[in-house]
Amino acid sequence: MFISIIMDIHTNWNAFSNFCTMDDLKAWLNSDRIYTIGTKLYAKYGEDILLTNILNKRESNYLKRRLNKELEELYFEKQNRTSKEIQNISENNDQPENVIPKAD
Repeated sequence: MFISIIMDIHTNWNAFSNFCTMDDLKAWLNSDRIYTIGTKLYAKYGEDILLTNILNKRESNYLKRRLNKELEELYFEKQNRTSKEIQNISENNDQPENVIPKAD
């Protein structure tokens, strides 16, 4: 049982580590949301390289709103996904271990 828990943690470590390292994004969302800091966070967590380049070139009211929206969605998407993955680990560990059938 203990080994399966360790294997599940190892398998899902990336999701867990993403969840743990999003404190900087959470802090930005709960702050004055300085644009330049937000662009660095989007570069760190976002997946759209083109949007990253556009955000870094200039600042406008539209881009501020877009940056806010993107970072909020990233945070809540990753937080919800990680919570579900952690819940799945717990549910899987509550199931009995596979029993090896006896040879005839």
